[in-house]
Parts: sequence; C-alpha cells; structure tokens
Amino acid sequence: MKVRIVSSERQSNSGWHRSGKPEWWARIGPGRFLPIPRGLRGDDRLNVVVDVPDGVETVAIGVGRNDRDGVRETIRVADCEVVNA
Repeated sequence: MKVRIVSSERQSNSGWHRSGKPEWWARIGPGRFLPIPRGLRGDDRLNVVVDVPDGVETVAIGVGRNDRDGVRETIRVADCEVVNA
C-alpha cells in the first residue's frame, strides 16, 4: 500500500551542517529500510510517498547514516494518507 509519510519535525539547519548533512531514512523493522528518494535533506521536513508492505503498522523515521543517530519519530501507518499511485 502506498502512503504519504510526513514528519512533524525537522533537524535544525545548524545541526544538519554539524552532523555532516545527513538525509532522511525510513525503517519498518530491524535493519529493514524502505526505499525513499535520495537527497531528502534532514533540515527539511520529510514528506514522501512510500510503498509499505501489508501488515506493517509503524514506520520509524530518522536522520543520519544507517540509523546511527536514532529514531526521530514513529509514525502509525493507519494515520497516514493512502495514495493511489
């Protein structure tokens, strides 16, 4: 199912530069990342359409390399806008 994931926060611009200009990531389980477009800067809010497998209830999103900096927020798939694309 395709859903739109929108973050409620963003990383500050100064924090983004200090952290090496990291990008957003989205994870649905241990080590299982959703493919999202490259280049989504961490100092902008995340607003992306992703294909979430059936049965997945939450998506963890964060900014940083390979989940190094931890989860910024957890989004319930049931609360996301379903996109017909």
